[in-house]
Amino acid sequence: MLVQYTPLQEMALAIVPKMTALISLASMTYAAQLIIRCRRRLHRMYHRIFLGMAAHDIIRSLTFIAGTWAIPKSIDTGYFWNVGTETSCAVQAFLAELSMGVFMYLSALCIFSYLAVRHDFKEKIYKRFEKLAHFVCMVVPLVVSIAMVSSKFHGPDGKYLLDIVVEVGLTRRLFACETHFSLAISPTDRNPNSRFFQIFKYA
Repeated sequence: MLVQYTPLQEMALAIVPKMTALISLASMTYAAQLIIRCRRRLHRMYHRIFLGMAAHDIIRSLTFIAGTWAIPKSIDTGYFWNVGTETSCAVQAFLAELSMGVFMYLSALCIFSYLAVRHDFKEKIYKRFEKLAHFVCMVVPLVVSIAMVSSKFHGPDGKYLLDIVVEVGLTRRLFACETHFSLAISPTDRNPNSRFFQIFKYA
């Protein structure tokens, strides 16, 4: 069952993410410029991987700052500050999905830590890992973003499967345009590619 919110709650859920995202944006921008301005840091694998994560986190913060602004103003179901268009919704959904690379970079940092300790921080031994990490963390989110947005798996309609494993059909309200799988609708309206993207994204 879709949760219903009061106008005050709608306002809070539209404004609060913008405030927290501004803090995240400022923090990651500051961290990124510390790495970029220091040649010594740029020569270290850890900092280069972190820089990739920071770039994706900045994109993610920007999508949160945009929030409900990108939701089409034609939708009059209680969204606060929705002044966008179908195009702005698609762009926000694309960037939101692209920014999922931040979590892949976090995994890459964990693997890097393991390799660094195992090989006594001798980067020459595991230098190939960095190229693979950047390729996977950048290309995979990009491909998924293009595929999902082009397949119309985006929007603020609230049909977002909370638990893809048990498929109980629970839904939540979206307060931004993002990608999702419309599995809470009837089987006749379901996109035939939904199951494929569902497994691919959350594997």
